[in-house]
Amino acid sequence: MDDVLSTVGANSHQRAVSVVFRTSNVIVTVSYREQTTGSAEVPDSAELQEKARKLAGQLADRLEE
Repeated sequence: MDDVLSTVGANSHQRAVSVVFRTSNVIVTVSYREQTTGSAEVPDSAELQEKARKLAGQLADRLEE
């Protein structure tokens, strides 16, 4: 898992979370990004990581069917 917070412009932040996993002969990368503008709060790390993990789990289940 990779979690990166970056500044985009003067007042914006972007958080990108990536999860990479392997199942059978398939390597899958799930990338989840959220951007805020103005005075909005910085995207929450734990929340985005949970969303990326959940999506990766769903994909892994589908690929194993």
